[in-house]
Amino acid sequence: LGARVICNGSGSGYTDSGSSDGGGLRQSVAVETIVESSAGYFLQGHSNFLDFSSTYENHDLDGADLPKWTEHLNSALENTTNARKAYNALVQRAEETPYNPEVSALLYDFNYSQFCRDNGLDQELFAEVEGFLVNGDITGYFKLHFQRVLSIENLLRSLISDVNIGVLPDSGQVGQIHEMFSITLLQGQYVAMVFYSINNN
Repeated sequence: LGARVICNGSGSGYTDSGSSDGGGLRQSVAVETIVESSAGYFLQGHSNFLDFSSTYENHDLDGADLPKWTEHLNSALENTTNARKAYNALVQRAEETPYNPEVSALLYDFNYSQFCRDNGLDQELFAEVEGFLVNGDITGYFKLHFQRVLSIENLLRSLISDVNIGVLPDSGQVGQIHEMFSITLLQGQYVAMVFYSINNN
């Protein structure tokens, strides 16, 4: 799943030195591999947080199950931390890898406004993605994605610290983490959708 929904295909924006495919430039296998593995960690961390949220949502009726909350939150933190490390490695690899000029040209000419309308995307979130891709700054988007995952990791650490001392999480804290997960996931999906479109047309 992760290989298909978060930045999938963006490895085509880079090219391994000296590699070719039918006379054209081939995508960077190294970049795409890290994209896929980091997405897997991120999605698992999100799933763990949703598991926590399902029990948190009913705590007024069922009582606060702090051990269960801690289990879900620790799993969410572990996977989010692994995602953050993987995205950091992705940024480093991307900075070392040349862009694929053919894909850069396609990203520049892409009709982002039409694509946004046709697919019913959130205009504000997609505009931020467009700002990077239209300029061929895929690595810049990776850096933004990394910073968002880092923010989620820090928010999870704060939440776990409260739970560990018996403090019930504030709904605002929980909502903030939900929002960060959602924005990061949606924009990663938008990137994947754009690359799918240009790589399959």
